[in-house]
Amino acid sequence: MEDAAPGQSGTLYERLNHVPQELRFGTSGRRAKVTDLTQLEVYINALGELEYLQSLPKTAGGIEKGDPFYFAYDLRPSSVRYVSDQQGRGEIAQAIEQAILDAGMQPVNLGQIPTPALMHYAIQQGKGSIMVTGSHIPFERNGYKTNKSIGELLKTDERPINARVQAVRERVYQQPFEQAPFDENGLFKSGSRPLSQPLSDAKEAYLDRYLGFFQHDGLRSLRLLAYQHSAVGRDILVEMLERLGANVIPAGRSDAFVPIDTENIDSEQLKVIQDLVDEASSRHGPIDAVVSTDGDSDRPLVLGVDPQNQVRFFGGDLLGMIVAEHLDADAVVVPISCNDGIDAGPLKERVAPKT
Repeated sequence: MEDAAPGQSGTLYERLNHVPQELRFGTSGRRAKVTDLTQLEVYINALGELEYLQSLPKTAGGIEKGDPFYFAYDLRPSSVRYVSDQQGRGEIAQAIEQAILDAGMQPVNLGQIPTPALMHYAIQQGKGSIMVTGSHIPFERNGYKTNKSIGELLKTDERPINARVQAVRERVYQQPFEQAPFDENGLFKSGSRPLSQPLSDAKEAYLDRYLGFFQHDGLRSLRLLAYQHSAVGRDILVEMLERLGANVIPAGRSDAFVPIDTENIDSEQLKVIQDLVDEASSRHGPIDAVVSTDGDSDRPLVLGVDPQNQVRFFGGDLLGMIVAEHLDADAVVVPISCNDGIDAGPLKERVAPKT
């Protein structure tokens, strides 16, 4: 919209008291500073993406009006609340829920669960989903990620999605301000609103998936420290490990959001974890390993503990190779950073390089 400036009169766009910062599409979703994530901007993008999914055939991951559409969210404050020190922005999940309704779908709130739990459940049902999360990026940012009924949105979806979002943007901006649901700040005129009641179905299905695959006593005799911090799956992780037979010690739970990049654990974060291990081992005995996840719990974090009680970080590439060997995978797709490791092990003959 370049034909009018915010702050004049008439349409919603003309009454905005800020210049909207348009969100960019990526395979990891749309992310930005919370101060730029107005409910209006989130709503426009989500509605455009939903309309795009509705244009796809079912075999390509399409969805249909009237169907359930699932959403969930992480523990970042702005995911479900307005945050005063972030210019009052937030309640992103509420904007998503409204977009689902306005797309003619039935929003189903699956609550605070890991991204894989949401994806697993939605794909099982053959439905689309949206996860409100900034994953491991800093606290002052957030975002969301839309998924087809068969999996993630891909780079090939970018052009048609952006075209659909632009069409929705024009339509929403041209609403008469008095009729628009958004105010000058890009927030709902109705103010803070509750989300629909969350269901526990996806959480239970997620637990059942692991408990049905592994032996129920497969982790017996192991003493594990679960570094909980602010990961959305922190309680599910503890429950899962305990039900698999492990002696689990929860530690490091935080009410403030902690951005954990599971592929880049720096010395400061390593010290925090080492201190937790030292304290836990002094009270409970030797710790065998530390387990955790990133913010939306779709990336694992595993640290070994040696006989001297020192923690050792294992990156995702190495963990992936170990899991592939354990599962006796028929084929393995890896990034180029894995080449040396793959060449040194039994997966060499089964790898398909990722381009």
